[in-house]
Amino acid sequence: MNNRWIFVPGAILFDIIIAVAVSSLAEDTELDTGPRVFPYRGVLEFNGAAFDGLVDLRFIVSDQAQCTFEEQHEDVTVSAGTFSVNIGSVQGDIPECVFNSQAVFIQIGVRQADQDGEYAALTGAQRIYPVPFAYWAAEGSNFKIDGDVNIGGDVNAAG
Repeated sequence: MNNRWIFVPGAILFDIIIAVAVSSLAEDTELDTGPRVFPYRGVLEFNGAAFDGLVDLRFIVSDQAQCTFEEQHEDVTVSAGTFSVNIGSVQGDIPECVFNSQAVFIQIGVRQADQDGEYAALTGAQRIYPVPFAYWAAEGSNFKIDGDVNIGGDVNAAG
């Protein structure tokens, strides 16, 4: 019998996109006080059925050019086929270049938790898309400030 791991692509849930968008907004602000991580939730099937048990997962987050971050999560609990991890919580901060890239992709590998060796690749690289709010925030559209503003350095203002 040929055993196959199956990752369900539709399982990349909305929270990963929100987290990437919010993390990129937090750059160089008082919100940026901890390590850069983002939550990832997925669905895992084995031989066509929802998997239950422990697995090791490898995540590669990349712009497919110059910036790559790799992290391995051991003994991840999968229940009724679903799992959740915080990417960046094991290896450390996700590099800033990931958040500054025009396009970011994620690749996932899996193996049984009690085994060493190679990870089975799940699907191909999947693009992580920002949510519409991230586009708006990146443009800084219609900012309104109530209260005092302290600015250090040169300021250029137009309009």
